Amino acid sequence: MRIILIEYIAFVNLIGFLLMWFDKRAARRHGWRIPEKVLLGIAVIGGSIGTLIAMYLLRHKTRHLAFTAGVPLILLVQLLLAGMLSFRKHEELVSPSTTVKNELNLIQELDEGAIESILSYDDLLPAQAASTANNQDAAAAIRAFFGNFRFRIVSEQIRGDDAEVIVDITNIDTHALARDLCLSLTETSLSLDPNISAPAALGNYFTLLKDTLDSHTYETGVTQAVFRLSRENNKDWTIVADETLEDELVSRFITHMNDPHLLSAEEVAGIQLEQFEALSPRDWIEWLGVHDLFDTGSETLAEEIDLEYFTRLCDCFSCKLLSCEEEGDRAQAEVTFTSVDLHDVLAAYREDLLAYASDPENITNGAAALADDSAAYLLEALREKASQTETTAVMRLKNDGHFWKPEIDEAVIDAMCGGLASSLEEFAEAGS
Repeated sequence: MRIILIEYIAFVNLIGFLLMWFDKRAARRHGWRIPEKVLLGIAVIGGSIGTLIAMYLLRHKTRHLAFTAGVPLILLVQLLLAGMLSFRKHEELVSPSTTVKNELNLIQELDEGAIESILSYDDLLPAQAASTANNQDAAAAIRAFFGNFRFRIVSEQIRGDDAEVIVDITNIDTHALARDLCLSLTETSLSLDPNISAPAALGNYFTLLKDTLDSHTYETGVTQAVFRLSRENNKDWTIVADETLEDELVSRFITHMNDPHLLSAEEVAGIQLEQFEALSPRDWIEWLGVHDLFDTGSETLAEEIDLEYFTRLCDCFSCKLLSCEEEGDRAQAEVTFTSVDLHDVLAAYREDLLAYASDPENITNGAAALADDSAAYLLEALREKASQTETTAVMRLKNDGHFWKPEIDEAVIDAMCGGLASSLEEFAEAGS
């Protein structure tokens, strides 16, 4: 637009100069003259400079008051108008709304520098996370997050050197995104896999955020953001960034991510139970940290018995969440576990031991041989007598201000293991 205006002014002033030249030449030759209203009209529509230069360079119309006073006056008026328009344009360029618009345009264009000028990557981390692990992952996640970003200036208020601009921000449904992301974080942080830890989950936060955005489709919603600006000595407006603006800019995603009740205790309990159902026999052994679970004393068969027991457990293990009640920062989930019926296994084992002990020759064996023989009967009972049983227990959860955390106590572990403690206690009493 500016180039077109410059070209127009240059052209009309050239025409003004040429018309004056033709009129001067016609005057000398007594030819057809150009009307004065045409010459003055060219000056009025922007050719005043060319007309004025021609007047004094060619010494033409210098005795006509309409030209000697009129053309300079036209030029003066044009300069004043140009100055006023330029000032008004400058005011528009540095207005609070324009300042906000320029920043938001850069965010819409996914300019990382503009995004970080108002919102640092760490601001998107949940409160329990320490810092970003990989800026490259963070940048990719932020670009995906702002992929649907749009905005509309709603209003502007100026009070001296302070201003307020209200903007409607259109972006993805960040509440739904926060829920999906928290589900992924919870699944990872509650994982019973020894190779995965809660700090690792938070360290991979932006990778999980990017994966969540890539694997889900979200509706868009509108959030209102209030931009506060200030200036000194009538200079350019500056956006005053604070935590509230940061949260509004990301459609309250920060608030959603730091809501300790974003996921219910029932949802978290369900995730924890799914983690138990996914355990392999070796995972159970490592998670419980057991060795010679039944205290057989057999160096040769203890590990095999442990593995056989947890293999039988995995074959039938399942969880059914019956109910979950929240009260403040505490919750109780009632769960029925389907597991190995150790009462039947140990009853069969006891019968075999009694039959073994009834033979006097067996009693004379050494301690190691007795332990191995006894362990062999237990291994056989596990392989042949392992039936299923259902046990109901209460799993408690506590909200630490960030999210719900299950508390796996001995009663829950015992229920998952088919009444292990009570079965061993009953077995010991029967043998005494």
